[in-house]
Amino acid sequence: MTTSGSDGDDDAALELDLGIEAAPPRRGNPASANLDNRPWPLQDLLDVAALDMVLLAQLLGVDHSTISRRQQWGLTDEESDHWATACGLHPVRVWGFAWAEAVLDQPESMTLFE
Repeated sequence: MTTSGSDGDDDAALELDLGIEAAPPRRGNPASANLDNRPWPLQDLLDVAALDMVLLAQLLGVDHSTISRRQQWGLTDEESDHWATACGLHPVRVWGFAWAEAVLDQPESMTLFE
């Protein structure tokens, strides 16, 4: 692990060299959004389900602005589960085994299956 910053103060950013590129930062972070908990891209669901945003909103019974926000910020583990199954899909079919691993890595109090 290396630190970046000119003077090594408390504000210096930590950087891990894992050989992977980080996703670009998202813009316009709303105060209510916790982006660390929204790892699942909505576009993946739209592609696999062969839906557009209007049809998905109708299927889920939500307004278009909800779909637009999820398109920008992503889905939580719980949303990804509910939205995929509402489309007749298992989340693993949409986001691969990374989805299952992420859910299984959660503490028991946070699991989706209660």
